[in-house]
Amino acid sequence: MKDKYQILKDLVEKYAKAEVMFVPGNYDMDLQYTALYPYDLHKKCRDINGMKFCGYGGAPIATSGIPEMVSVMFYEYSVAGKLHSEPYEFFREHKPDVLMLHNPAYATLDKIPSFGPVGSIGIRQYLDEYDPRLVLSGHVHSDYGVMKLGNSYCINPGNFGAVDSMTGWDPGGFFCRIKIEKDATNRVNLNSVKIYKCEKKEISPLLEVVVDGKLMKENILNDELYQITGGYCR
Repeated sequence: MKDKYQILKDLVEKYAKAEVMFVPGNYDMDLQYTALYPYDLHKKCRDINGMKFCGYGGAPIATSGIPEMVSVMFYEYSVAGKLHSEPYEFFREHKPDVLMLHNPAYATLDKIPSFGPVGSIGIRQYLDEYDPRLVLSGHVHSDYGVMKLGNSYCINPGNFGAVDSMTGWDPGGFFCRIKIEKDATNRVNLNSVKIYKCEKKEISPLLEVVVDGKLMKENILNDELYQITGGYCR
């Protein structure tokens, strides 16, 4: 199982021309036991060009085949009606400009068909209280897009790797490029998100979401692919 992490590290070291950070998903073992440990952002923070990135990976579901001692635990639960959320406490302590997540916040790009929202209540509470500028997540393959929540922008580009999901076989291939910068008040601003799809070794631009003030505008770059996805702005 560790071989795939070594392959990823080799690819990063050969091709990466910028800072690289990973958070583990629910199908991953704890990255501290893998070759990706130098790039692990789970429960850690990193400053890049004056912007603070903090990460929390995993999801509150069990994954077969990964021993509990090396699995990634998502510590969030309720006792007697009181929520105990490690991700909430972690982000409240560090107050990042950018949150890097696997499991999304509740009701932010986290809906599973015929089931509903499955995201983290604690992370949603943090977003509502502290209003970070940028929130990156994955986990829910079926609910990708760009969503504005208060002054926060939540982004789920969709899954890059193929997966056998609850809705059937999903070939994936989605990824995005995000442009952010700091303004005169030292606040991180999202400028644009460009969505791509990789299929049969071909990379096709799908859509660009441009942020103009408080508005988001979709520029469709591939009509056929856009119709398949149904749009990105929420």
